[in-house]
Amino acid sequence: MIVDTYGIPSYQEANPTPVSIVTFPFMFGMMFGDMGHGSILAMFGLFLTMFNDKLKKSAVKDLLQVRYFLLMMGCSSFYCGFMYNEFFAMPIQVFDSCYEINDKKPWTLADDPTGKGNYYYPRKGFGCNYPFGVDPVWGLTTTNLTFTNGIKMKLSVIMGIVHMTIGVLMKGTNAVFRKDWPTLIFEVITGLTMLLGLFGWMDLLIFGKWFFPLNFNSRVVQSVGGVSEYEGDLYNRLVPSVINIMITTVFSGGVPSGPTQYAFLVSGVMEMKGKTFAEVYPPSIDQ
Repeated sequence: MIVDTYGIPSYQEANPTPVSIVTFPFMFGMMFGDMGHGSILAMFGLFLTMFNDKLKKSAVKDLLQVRYFLLMMGCSSFYCGFMYNEFFAMPIQVFDSCYEINDKKPWTLADDPTGKGNYYYPRKGFGCNYPFGVDPVWGLTTTNLTFTNGIKMKLSVIMGIVHMTIGVLMKGTNAVFRKDWPTLIFEVITGLTMLLGLFGWMDLLIFGKWFFPLNFNSRVVQSVGGVSEYEGDLYNRLVPSVINIMITTVFSGGVPSGPTQYAFLVSGVMEMKGKTFAEVYPPSIDQ
């Protein structure tokens, strides 16, 4: 029904309906990921499905044709909400957190001249990982919205590029079936080259950044340019952003400029143990 809204496939043409049956409800769940709202939608879809015959003469008869859509959309929304750890926009603690939630400590050191009144939750250990989804401790932080939005945005971009690639490949199969070689060369192959060359590369950068080590636990104070800052903050600031790399990919072949290039000189945080910040990075880092 949704596919026919945009165009009815011709006879023997590759039909995107079997793919859309899976991708449409799941991508809806990614945008509407919430365990509370998703469960309501799923129960409503289940109600329409189970009592289909009895509701054909009721006021909701027009909704019966989308009952399976509503059911699967609700299930996908519940699953993605479980992954985002959101229940009516609030985090819940299903498993044990990897942070000492009841033992928050002041982040500011005694000799810190800034006097910031920030707090942090000690991590139980770097070997601890929350079994599934987002750790509920993020719901207690001031950066919760930024953190969760970043996850949702990156996941949406990855799924979107995968979905668009599937669509272009299906168009390619239709072009081969019709022996429409100009469409295959100038639309399918050229389109895939541009799509994967830019946004496929962006997806790889997202995965790369997820695996890039962050020195967020270092509270050693270093003086750079006469300003005292935490070593972990200085290190993390050198990690290049995906947006900047995408810009430099087009204008300078992907080579970062400025202090960000020094981040690539460190293969991991483990190499920084036992070294000062000045030993790892050149003295001109403040320039």
